[in-house]
Amino acid sequence: MKYAEFRYTVTDGVATSNEGIVVITTNDALVSSTFDLDVDNWGILSNGAGVDSRPHFQPISRGIQLSYYIYGLDAVIHRRDDTGDDSMLWFFTAPPKFLGNHWAAYGGSLDFILSSAEGSFDAANLNLAGGGHLVELECATCAQFTGITLAMPLSPVFSYDGTITQFKLPLNEFAGWVKDPKNIILSWEPPTQCEFVSVLTGLSAIRILGDFTRGYESVALDTVTLRHGLGQPVRCYTSTV
Repeated sequence: MKYAEFRYTVTDGVATSNEGIVVITTNDALVSSTFDLDVDNWGILSNGAGVDSRPHFQPISRGIQLSYYIYGLDAVIHRRDDTGDDSMLWFFTAPPKFLGNHWAAYGGSLDFILSSAEGSFDAANLNLAGGGHLVELECATCAQFTGITLAMPLSPVFSYDGTITQFKLPLNEFAGWVKDPKNIILSWEPPTQCEFVSVLTGLSAIRILGDFTRGYESVALDTVTLRHGLGQPVRCYTSTV
């Protein structure tokens, strides 16, 4: 876990360097939620306004991987007439400790476990034919406060079938992440290295999909960890992204 952080500059009496940052950790996890006591301030987005608009805490174990976890229930289902997909997809949302400046996570990973106790995860019942976004990373202040959103699409590499599944998403521009073009006629394309670093230094939201199917389902989340990598590349220290 992250133990301490300090910042420094170097000067020769004439010029002063850009600020450097040193992060001290007790292991490779910068921040994590294991849900040992409660929901740990996690939330749910786009799931109505009732009791299921918040995650539920479940203090039981279901095998080795899933022990004391949170879960969400599909409270609102809006079926599209043309495709049959649920047009209102809900996400787990990370608490403040996962947000802000996590530059040291570049080259590391975002790890978490998903499981489902209810719902049909047959291919024909998946939203967007099994596509959509598994995870979204948002930086509201990036790109001169116009914002950048990165997404990890569901794919054969990162898919979900309702069973207990451990995900480990690499945090770099080569792992399959794509950037929102903010134009519905344009494709989501991979971010640059400095765009990815910029998002990690100003995280305003982390969203993990919980709504995979067209119908009712329950999805559990456990052991969410943001792990550090080699840190911010030198060439991105002065980037204006």
